[in-house]
Amino acid sequence: MSDAPMRPKLTSTDLVDRLRLRYPSTAYAFFREVSDAPSSGRSRADAIAMGLWQSKGIEIEGFEIKVSRADWNRERKRPAKAESILSYCDRWWLVVADPVLVKDDELPAPWGLLAPRGDHLVAVKQAPKLDPRPLDRFFVASVLRHAQRQWSPEATAIERRDARNGGFQEGFAKGREDNKDEIDGLHAEVRRLQDLHVQFQEATGIHLPSGHFVDVGQIGEAVNLVMHAAEVLGHLEERTRGVLDAIVSARASLPKKESGS
Repeated sequence: MSDAPMRPKLTSTDLVDRLRLRYPSTAYAFFREVSDAPSSGRSRADAIAMGLWQSKGIEIEGFEIKVSRADWNRERKRPAKAESILSYCDRWWLVVADPVLVKDDELPAPWGLLAPRGDHLVAVKQAPKLDPRPLDRFFVASVLRHAQRQWSPEATAIERRDARNGGFQEGFAKGREDNKDEIDGLHAEVRRLQDLHVQFQEATGIHLPSGHFVDVGQIGEAVNLVMHAAEVLGHLEERTRGVLDAIVSARASLPKKESGS
């Protein structure tokens, strides 16, 4: 076994910190959780960075952050999720905690791949230059709204409350969608148990009240009593058959009475 210490698992916050190193504030405006519209956005980027110097190219780069294989698989099942906001970007990156999370040929062609190396991020696959559509007021308003929340100390309590509520609702909807198969399976199991409940009542005549406490111990004792009675009856049947067999055998051994005597 190797004595080398295990590397701590990187979180999304760790990856954002590395993005900030790659896109420093001296050359880029960096924003978290930006959608394609200020309130009812259909598409969201975990982060975007916009270049501030014409000499370096005033490009907008978008980032999708994934820290686990399951997280990436969920993203792959919803390929249209990033399309709208991606259309405003000059480059689009998948940022992962470890490049092994993404298998060969899984990364869409327009995406680049960034992965950690030490405290920095390196391009495992370079993001190709895209042909972004012109910025509209909805997208600009969304970016400015995030900038206001990020930098302005005058952000109101109502805005913060709305942001929390919106995040909760979005997280709830995402959790319900991500766990749809498991939820459907639980619903199916509940329906199966309800059917067994009805079948048990019809077969035994024992009514199990719904929504009330049921003395499972008493039901268990009754079932054990019935099973014991069935076992006793089985033994009696075997003994009765033995007695009948003995009688038949005894009768067969008796001498037959001669006719006319």
